[in-house]
Amino acid sequence: MNRKFKVIRINGLFGLFLAITAVVLAAGSVTIMPIYGVKFLWNSFVSTGFGIPSIRLSQASLLWFALVATAFGYLKSKICLKFVNTDDIQDRMMSGTDYEKFIEQIKKEQEENEKIHH
Repeated sequence: MNRKFKVIRINGLFGLFLAITAVVLAAGSVTIMPIYGVKFLWNSFVSTGFGIPSIRLSQASLLWFALVATAFGYLKSKICLKFVNTDDIQDRMMSGTDYEKFIEQIKKEQEENEKIHH
């Protein structure tokens, strides 16, 4: 088994162009598109509904980043990024027999709990 698994391989100038295009599209979909969406929603609903002035794109970007910062601040304890080495994953994976023993143990515990509750 190849332990040096490569997820992305960039070959030549076309590969580099494709990678740059993918990064630009990903960045645009995460930043630019939601800003236009915030501007549209604000100007369509809040501005017309409450008589508040409409906003420009720069103001929509500030509003979007404030919303994102608030969401990350609120979800800070719930978001966890963990980078692991593929060797560590392979070492921690259960073999077939270990998995079967684990499932049997869970079934026994469920049966014992059912006996106690009934």
